[in-house]
Formats: sequence, C-alpha cells, structure tokens
Amino acid sequence: MVAPLTGGLLCQTVSQPYIEVRLFGKNDKTITVVNRTTIQAQRNNLSVRDDMTRRVLIGQMDAKVERLELREFARNPRAMILANRGKYVAACLTIVRACALAGRPGKLTPLTCTALNRPATCPARIICLE
Repeated sequence: MVAPLTGGLLCQTVSQPYIEVRLFGKNDKTITVVNRTTIQAQRNNLSVRDDMTRRVLIGQMDAKVERLELREFARNPRAMILANRGKYVAACLTIVRACALAGRPGKLTPLTCTALNRPATCPARIICLE
C-alpha cells in the first residue's frame, strides 16, 4: 500500500497564491514566494486524505493495454494540427479574447527576477519580464 498524498505544504501549494518555504541551506529562515504551480500525481491506487480531499481532482484513464509505450494510434496528432492549423489557432485566440472581454479575471502580475534578488548575470533573470 502506498501512502496517501497529504501534508500542510502540499495543501498550501495546491490552493494558495503565495507559499512560505525554507530558504535552501538555511533551516531557520523562510521566505514567501509567488505560487504558480501545477501539481500532477500519477500512481496506481492514488489516494488523498485530510484537507487534500477537497483540493484535488481525481481522474482515471485506462488505455486498455498493458504496455503504454507500444500503443498505436489510428491518427497522427501532428498531421491533424498541421492540416487544420487555422482552426486550432482560431480556437486559441478565441480563448485569449474571451479572457480579455471578461476583464482578465484572476490576472497574475508577472514574476520579476528583481523581486527574487537575482544577479543580472543569472540566466533566469535574462528571460524574466522586467
């Protein structure tokens, strides 16, 4: 039997916009960071307990094959997208437009590396929005 998913930090991570974590290498110092985390768990007989029961969605998928890596598909998803590229692009833009028309509900502010006190030479800082 595998232990169920539970715990205070996990509950905080799946439901809060900010989480408090220990600073790496410093057991006595914590920092608050912006949480933009998506957690996915995959396991046979996955279970949750305590507060996690109201913070997760559990789904089941059954490919009806023993070895997934040998599964064959009747269609080629890449070819389907390339053949109908316009429809897929239009669908994506429709989602973006609907969000804009709704006033951008739940809009997050960009995470800047300045807030993380990263040096200018840090590769992560180069790709941050500043």
